[in-house]
Amino acid sequence: DVKANIDYCNSRMGVIDIKGWAYILKNTNPIKMIVTIKINNKSLRIPLVRLERKDVSEYFSLQTGNHMHGFNHHRQLKAL
Repeated sequence: DVKANIDYCNSRMGVIDIKGWAYILKNTNPIKMIVTIKINNKSLRIPLVRLERKDVSEYFSLQTGNHMHGFNHHRQLKAL
C-alpha cells in the first residue's frame, strides 16, 4: 500500500517543478522515487530528489527512524 501526495506541480517556461511526499507501508526507505507524467500525449518518467519530511512521519505516526518521505524535482523539460 502506497500513500502519496503531490503538493505542488507546475510547468512554466520549459521548467517543471514538482514537490510532495510518499511512503510505502511495508518499505519506509525506498531506494528511489519516480513520478510519471503525461505531456502532449508523451509519458515522462522523472526521478525525484528525496527530502526529509518529518511532518509526514508525525502525521502518519511512522516509527521508521528516518523521515525521507518528501521529494522534489526542478528541471528543464527539454533536458528530460
